[in-house]
Parts: sequence; C-alpha cells; structure tokens
Amino acid sequence: YFDLVASSRTEATWVTKRKGASRETTLSWSIEDAAAAGLVVRSGNDFSGVSRSGKPSNWDKYRRTMLRWRCGTELARAVYPDVTAGIYTPDELTDGGGPEETEE
Repeated sequence: YFDLVASSRTEATWVTKRKGASRETTLSWSIEDAAAAGLVVRSGNDFSGVSRSGKPSNWDKYRRTMLRWRCGTELARAVYPDVTAGIYTPDELTDGGGPEETEE
C-alpha cells in the first residue's frame, strides 16, 4: 500500500509498505522542509513561493498539493528506487520553475 495519512497547508504525511518488507515506512514533508530546499521563503509569519516571473508560484496557489507531491515523491524514491529510477518531473529539470519559467 501507498497511502496519504495527513495533508494540510503546513505538512503532508504518507505511509507505505512494500511487499516483502518487514515494516511500513512513514514520511512527512513540511513547509519548513520546502523552505530549507529553497522552494518557498518565509514571509512574515507565513511562506511564499519562489518565482522568477514574479507571478504566484504553485506553492502559493496549491500549497497542500505541492506538499503532498513532494512527500509522496520522496517516499516513493526511498522505498521503491528500482521502480522510480530515471523518472523526473519537468520542474525538477528546471530547478523548480515550470515550463513558462524556463530560460531559452
């Protein structure tokens, strides 16, 4: 199984148990983790997304979704590296920027 346990604007938690594993693995990813990764910056008591264009980033518009995605991705890569090897998303290839933010 690979299940979402919790999701909020500040943290997401997933749990998985791979067939044949002796125990399940749980991983949480917080908005503080996103700040440490340079995906958001502290803005007063909140956080805002990093955007080269000056427009709101997906971290501003869809924070819960972005936390769920980052957490799920990290857990999948940790527990299922043979399945996820070589799989990347466009924003990983452009250092967090979407297609509209890539330099030509």
